[in-house]
Amino acid sequence: MFAHTLEIGLWAWVFFQHGMFTQWETAFYFAGATFTTLGFGDVLLPNDWRLLSGAAASNGLLLFGLSAAFLFDVVRQLHLGGKT
Repeated sequence: MFAHTLEIGLWAWVFFQHGMFTQWETAFYFAGATFTTLGFGDVLLPNDWRLLSGAAASNGLLLFGLSAAFLFDVVRQLHLGGKT
């Protein structure tokens, strides 16, 4: 969860630093909604930056997949007692 929150925060920082949003809370909300691929649509990037939301969503999808693979490996090793 820490890695996901950190990654969402980094996306929010990029959005905020480049002036896509005037409030940090809105930038963080958009980053979280996009990163989790929910994409509510109530907050949008400016037209010049809208393709960046796809990159954030793709990044989130990949990080969630990596986290799932890591958790499955941990459970597998615990179940087998560390034997491969």
